[in-house]
Amino acid sequence: MLLYKTILGERPQGKPNVFFSCHKDDFQKYFEEFSARILRIQDCAIWYESEPEAAYDREELEMNLSQMQLFVMPVTTKYLTTPNRAMDVEFPIAMEKHIPVLPLMMESGLDDVFSKRCGDLQYLNPYNTDETKRDFNEVLESYIRSVLVSDDLAERVRAAFDAYIFLSYRKKDRKKAQELMRLIHRSPLCRDIAIWYDEFLVPGENFNQAIGKMLEKSSLFALVVTPNLVNEINYVMTTEYPVARKQEKPVLPVEMEETDRGELEEHYEALPSCVRGEDGEEFRKALLEKLKGMAISENDKDPAHNFLIGLAFLDGIDVEVDSQRAEELILGAARAGVPEAISHLIMMKETGKGTERDYKEGVRWREKQVALLREKYESEPNESAACDLVESLRDLGDAQYELRMLDAAEEAYHEMCICTGKYAVCGNRQFSRFLSISYDKLGGIAQARGNLAQAQEYYEKSYTIDEELTKETAALELRRNLSISCEKLGDVAKARGDLAQAQEYYERCHTIDEELAKETGTVQSRRDLSLSYIDLGDIAV
Repeated sequence: MLLYKTILGERPQGKPNVFFSCHKDDFQKYFEEFSARILRIQDCAIWYESEPEAAYDREELEMNLSQMQLFVMPVTTKYLTTPNRAMDVEFPIAMEKHIPVLPLMMESGLDDVFSKRCGDLQYLNPYNTDETKRDFNEVLESYIRSVLVSDDLAERVRAAFDAYIFLSYRKKDRKKAQELMRLIHRSPLCRDIAIWYDEFLVPGENFNQAIGKMLEKSSLFALVVTPNLVNEINYVMTTEYPVARKQEKPVLPVEMEETDRGELEEHYEALPSCVRGEDGEEFRKALLEKLKGMAISENDKDPAHNFLIGLAFLDGIDVEVDSQRAEELILGAARAGVPEAISHLIMMKETGKGTERDYKEGVRWREKQVALLREKYESEPNESAACDLVESLRDLGDAQYELRMLDAAEEAYHEMCICTGKYAVCGNRQFSRFLSISYDKLGGIAQARGNLAQAQEYYEKSYTIDEELTKETAALELRRNLSISCEKLGDVAKARGDLAQAQEYYERCHTIDEELAKETGTVQSRRDLSLSYIDLGDIAV
């Protein structure tokens, strides 16, 4: 049985859905910590299996997972190497359904077995020093915000719909309800019509208030008709249908399984004749007849509107999840140059959300994004446009670096450096940090190529900027950045055989790490301190 956690324990309806999957022995260790982290970033519903070893219905599990926008899994030795439902069943379903998977590497030494089980998925490590100087929390927040739709964006999506249909069904007919939603949306005129339905059966909850609110908002009451409507007293019979009649809503009963008409009339007063639930002319005519009077607009030629509708189908925002339709709409909007559509398409290609993961295609769209932002900056050069361009160049370079496209990454970081330098020399602290980052990344490329002298030159430039920034303010993040710069300079000196200089840099790194560990006592700071001891020990050997 699925349970959920939200910020204040409120109902999950309308929130992005996150699935937390782990080995049963890891749940107590990691669920509270990471659910709290995620909820601090995004108002969502985090679902988990309450009985991971109990018997389960695979079809029901697949339907549940198909409604998720993110699949989070703490990676441990037990998760990867022992039989468990999370790894053996839930993870493959998530991959098959094109749900973004966020692996959190909780133990070291698992890279090989992780690659064998999970392919080329990229994981986040809460403990390792990040070579890009972006710490785990920053990277996690960026990822969560890119994958999960914000409240503001979700409201814009809902505002883009022409009308709402209330879908009433027995929970045991959930599969039939999804079939009916697809039938409705096959009609071109119904593409921009939202369908309100309750995705999950949550034990012990009273839906009356939400039901009444959504019925009032809806223009049509669609009823999934099967024998389950009449074989026992149920919520549709006692509450939903009577409220719809009281509100005088048009009713469209759709027979998804043959059902005795006499029994229907006995339990559902004044029920209109049923239309057969199949993709035929009878159904389309009945549907369009019921939709007469709705203000249905034609927005097919508006790329920005199509992006919002595509996002609705991608995330299941008041419609069924339809990844193919979502990708078509978002891709069309991206090709038309809608910035948000390009950003979402990049996310989809890099995370596999609603489509096959394709990192190279993601890079191609990042290049188009940079080109648009470059054009915007050149037409109106200002700090805001420069910041957008610099961040996009950084992300492009990072993506290219991951694919070992070193020449292309170097070009992106050089442009980042040039664009940043204009504002950094004027004392803008944000751009000074960007300049430090660009030098650091150029140093990383030089080091990867074995050009240690050039790597040292870039790292020293990054270090100098970080040192100046630290003198202005002793912020923890800046001091940690300075520590990382020292460590990288020490690594380069050691690789060059200059152990005395390496020791000097490692000692500076150690001093900073020791201060941070005493001040903060965090796991990260203590781990950094431990690594600095290891570096000094290696030199002493």
